[in-house]
Amino acid sequence: MKTHTLILGLVACAVLSGNGVVFAQESESGFQERGSGKLKKMDADRDGNISLDEYLAMAEHRFGQMDANTDGYVTADELKNGRKAVRAKSRERRGKRQAGKIQNKAVDGEMP
Repeated sequence: MKTHTLILGLVACAVLSGNGVVFAQESESGFQERGSGKLKKMDADRDGNISLDEYLAMAEHRFGQMDANTDGYVTADELKNGRKAVRAKSRERRGKRQAGKIQNKAVDGEMP
């Protein structure tokens, strides 16, 4: 039972992480480039690496977010609603970023 929950949690984590794969390049100072925010959140001990325990902790957290009725299972409806919520949040963040870029261009005199 716990194994099935864990596996479903890992799958859910991959599904809800947006792109599924996070690209990063490790340097002496830690994570860099695209996806570094997600990696930093997972790196609980701040050693610049993601251990299996850290990865599983994030997967369990994501699973908990999807398990709306907290019964220990994620139904197809819960998965569908979870993905909708993630997409809506992504659209909102993207809109804010684009609005900020437009505002910055206006301040810099790049817009008419």
